[in-house]
Amino acid sequence: MTDFLKRYQSEELYLVEEVPKLVRPYFTLPKCLQCEPAIETFQVAMLWFSSGNTSSVVHTDDYDNINCVLQGEKQFILIDPHTYKHVASQIIDNPSGSFSSIDVDRVNYDKYSSLDNDIHYYQVNLSRGDCLFIPALWIHQVRSSNRNIAVNYWLNHARVKNAAVNQNTCELLKQSNLMTLDTITWPKELSNLEGLQDFMFDLIDEGAISFKDWTREFSKDLNFDLHSNTGIITLFAEFFNIIDTNENGFITVNELELLLEDNNNMTAAFEILQDIVNLIEIKLGKDVQSNNQNIDEILSGDETEKDDDINLKHEDL
Repeated sequence: MTDFLKRYQSEELYLVEEVPKLVRPYFTLPKCLQCEPAIETFQVAMLWFSSGNTSSVVHTDDYDNINCVLQGEKQFILIDPHTYKHVASQIIDNPSGSFSSIDVDRVNYDKYSSLDNDIHYYQVNLSRGDCLFIPALWIHQVRSSNRNIAVNYWLNHARVKNAAVNQNTCELLKQSNLMTLDTITWPKELSNLEGLQDFMFDLIDEGAISFKDWTREFSKDLNFDLHSNTGIITLFAEFFNIIDTNENGFITVNELELLLEDNNNMTAAFEILQDIVNLIEIKLGKDVQSNNQNIDEILSGDETEKDDDINLKHEDL
């Protein structure tokens, strides 16, 4: 962050990182998230700091999220992917399935013909004090014309769908201004479905496509030989078979893309992986925090690199 603060006034930069622990006492959790069932959906709060004149790629997120602008302005363009499935299938064309190759300043309507129709979209302008809820998987693009600071609250979509909120006990006026980000539990990165997707696509890019390959790579990163325990390797086979839809023993990019389109199967695969990690913790007799670090590295990469991440030109929500 120090390097960013030195450079952002003279360069078109933006910084993205988890809200640092040092300043979490100064961020109040939005009142709509303060009821217990809502708090349980909370995944992470990200700090966005832009010098202005930045523009995001067209993309989607697996999380539901609430974007709150603290300073400056942001403009959002959103498309409902459930209403316009043909648009989503054409424009979200990156192999990882999360963003588009569209040049947002010079759209090629020959290549992206689905955009050359009568499409209903939402344009939302946010300024200081405004928040916007963005449903999971909605197509969106963001522009910032001036210096701005924002916080993005990511919510676990599977938990959001299952949350049972009692409006009699969760009235907004009853919530506390003292519920700051340092007073709530931040879930581990194992709940990061996007990170799991990236890891699996990386395996295929590296030529690791067989059950043997995946067993070896997951064993390596979990620091545990999956074959050494019958129950664990059986669960891992279930995880692999959910993705290997044609049951030929090999995972393809197409099979991963099909998995991402099926929220039920994606959630099932993720939950099996969580069960595997829990069993490894029991087997090794380690506490949750120390053992989860290995799976964090699988799903989110090296922590020090993430904290120092400075990105040029493009934002990603």
